[in-house]
Amino acid sequence: MMLTGLVGKVCAFAKAAQPMSPITASRKCFIISPYRVSQRAFYCPTRVNFPNKVSAIQSAHRAIVSHAVEHNLLECPRTTCVACVVQGETAYWAHAGDSRLYVLREGALIATTQDHSRVQQLIDAGEITPEMAAHHPDRNKIFSCLGGVVPPHISLGHEVKLQVGDTVLLSTDGFWAQIPPTIIASMLRKQPITTLLPALLVEAQRLADTGVPDALARMTVVARR
Repeated sequence: MMLTGLVGKVCAFAKAAQPMSPITASRKCFIISPYRVSQRAFYCPTRVNFPNKVSAIQSAHRAIVSHAVEHNLLECPRTTCVACVVQGETAYWAHAGDSRLYVLREGALIATTQDHSRVQQLIDAGEITPEMAAHHPDRNKIFSCLGGVVPPHISLGHEVKLQVGDTVLLSTDGFWAQIPPTIIASMLRKQPITTLLPALLVEAQRLADTGVPDALARMTVVARR
């Protein structure tokens, strides 16, 4: 689902809404497509108002719930969401769930979202390492999503001043779980984004072994200054 026109220039991604248990999200869906944005496209004359972004995500949550009620669905569809606004030279973002945002610069990851997941809670508590999280039995469990029984917990990212050559990448867990951000950042120093990302998508699909024939046709967003 692509969301545009909230405030300023917006790049947003949400997993396709689908029925799921209250705390379990599928790792089978990954979608990525290069989206090159010129410096002109980053300009917005008015200052971003982040409460509006939170309100927009909350409104999307209510719309999903209303749709389920209106159509007498047995289970409400649910989705994660990550959205980024680039205004002037500054990036702002918000997310719910475990879809991620990366800000990559000169071969390094300089900013990212923190998953609303059980394994992230265990990492924060020092009970497991990030490497252990990749194989943990609770790795698919999240505590925030749109369309859930309770309203989503929405986290706001800190402001990041962008530089020429920075890459902002938004993706679902099906992609980021297969390709570490350090590898993406390093390879971006050697290849243009439009060449690199299709190859990474093929590799992510191979590693995930999803068997989903149309996975390559789905999209998230990559914006590069």
